[in-house]
Amino acid sequence: LRVVPLEFNRPVAGLLTDVFLGKNPAGLTLGRECRMRDSSEPGSLVTWLDVDLADRSVRQHVKGCMSVERLGMQFDGVLRFTLDQESVLRKLRLEGVDPTEDIADDEPLVQFDATFALYSGLIQRLIRAVEQELGRS
Repeated sequence: LRVVPLEFNRPVAGLLTDVFLGKNPAGLTLGRECRMRDSSEPGSLVTWLDVDLADRSVRQHVKGCMSVERLGMQFDGVLRFTLDQESVLRKLRLEGVDPTEDIADDEPLVQFDATFALYSGLIQRLIRAVEQELGRS
């Protein structure tokens, strides 16, 4: 298995800010989790969990002096995750889709295969969409 770290022509921080401010590039929509850092004070960190990030009182922090460091997003209406400035994907979850719905409970390997195939396809599409948005090095 050959693994290569993702590298883009533009910083991921710009993509995080665009999604946070509602521009929805690459088919990404805003989730309900965000971590921001104050650029003037390195130790200053704010984490928002299960909050409406589109609320004006939350957005004013980015328009002020804070930058988005990690952001919860949704892709294609079914894949929920967080992405940080280092291009690390975390907390991958399927929304409203059960790939094992029609598979018997006594077939765990088939259930695993179905789940793996769905996640793999969605992640591949997500990476392509981000590559198109940021350009690949």
